Amino acid sequence: MARARVPAGRPGRSRSTKAGAPTHSPLDWLDDYEAVSAWMARHDLHTALEAGDGLAWVPDFLPGAVAEAALACLEAIPPSAWNATAAAEDAGANNIAHEFWSTKSAPGTALAQLLRAFPLLSPRHDFTTFSAARYDARHHIAPHDDRAYTPVLCDDGAIVQCSRDIAVVYYLTRNWRPEFGGAFVDIAGGGREYCPAFNTAVAFTIPRWHAVTAVVGPRPRFSVFGWFLVPGIAYPLGDGERDAAAGKGPAPERWLEEGEVGRLPQRCKLGRRLLRLESRGLS
Repeated sequence: MARARVPAGRPGRSRSTKAGAPTHSPLDWLDDYEAVSAWMARHDLHTALEAGDGLAWVPDFLPGAVAEAALACLEAIPPSAWNATAAAEDAGANNIAHEFWSTKSAPGTALAQLLRAFPLLSPRHDFTTFSAARYDARHHIAPHDDRAYTPVLCDDGAIVQCSRDIAVVYYLTRNWRPEFGGAFVDIAGGGREYCPAFNTAVAFTIPRWHAVTAVVGPRPRFSVFGWFLVPGIAYPLGDGERDAAAGKGPAPERWLEEGEVGRLPQRCKLGRRLLRLESRGLS
């Protein structure tokens, strides 16, 4: 479930006073709001995106010990907690061919703790959605540009129609090799393939054409992926979305009009509890 941006932890529970390696359990570091905020600020995401023409690579995304613990967390998620995320090509429904496992919730693990850290990479965004992913053999994503709308229902009944703005994929598999597949293909950048590197994230502004090649390696490829969202309709979508907006298919209760973009964020402001979020498009 996507969510409004909330702190990664409560300041009163801080276990360290500056950005740096954790001083206790590695994953406990994720509960230190000041430390996580300072660490994420070092990446200067928006400057990096501007310098990279909308694409940025972020090495050492988390402190080394935290990244190792994050990988252990994803490896410990039981099979029953993974959801099949798959669809065949269907332009009318805005579907592209894709297949992998994903989850936003895994009771008994520290996944919720890990996912809470990601919104702090871009504090200017009030709405985000992040999930864990597992790619097994043959799992892939066909070329697409990540455009999608996400209507968010807040506790006062207001619906904020959001658009994906920035995508982030954080790689958490050690010693991955190009021959294992699962590469990020930057179609917009000439088709260059990037082999996933442990504790490295890729971020890009939307829309940007890209794909993920089929995994053929001997073990799963783990990652965290998601989007920073902005209120309003930031771009047109395909025929499937136009049909939904016209009442010919699934649609949110009400679509945000351009003149309302400046008003709705105040009705569903930072930190408020989200009761429900529905989204269309690849997630």
